Amino acid sequence: SDDDGPPVITVDPEGRIRINQDEVPLAQFESRLRRVLAARGDRTIFFDAHSDAPYGRAVEALDAARGAGATTIAVATQPL
Repeated sequence: SDDDGPPVITVDPEGRIRINQDEVPLAQFESRLRRVLAARGDRTIFFDAHSDAPYGRAVEALDAARGAGATTIAVATQPL
């Protein structure tokens, strides 16, 4: 629903990328996220890479999110 808030993009320690709870291959991530953002009419996302996530994969996911049109990116930080 519209009350669910922005989609949450996560990168886990194994380098898997998810949109909310759905794992999405990097090759499909940008087009999938573009559809999600279009459906919402809002380009805000939350991006949360696990502290042990591969740095390069986190950067790839962030770049793809920007490519999908995500213009506002709030980084959710996890407590230590």
